[in-house]
Amino acid sequence: MGRPKGRFTVAKSFTLDIQTAAWMEKQCLKRKIKASALLVEIIEKHRIKEKESRLKESPTRFCVGCLKKTERTPELSCTECDKVDTALIEILKRQS
Repeated sequence: MGRPKGRFTVAKSFTLDIQTAAWMEKQCLKRKIKASALLVEIIEKHRIKEKESRLKESPTRFCVGCLKKTERTPELSCTECDKVDTALIEILKRQS
């Protein structure tokens, strides 16, 4: 049986270089938090930053109002007819 191929699993251990481990130790002692909390905080910051940059890219999508491919504003509305792309908003909500 086992795990399905292609699925991401969280391991209990991973490898860091000595400089990164030393930096993490200093940060944990200075902020009085566990290493796992520090890692979660760092990953969350990068995840949010990535999500925001994806939204700022102004994706080109098919617009039902214009019946053609157009760019989107950061609010995900069509740049030509101002129709809000509710389907794209739902997809992004599910991804986060």
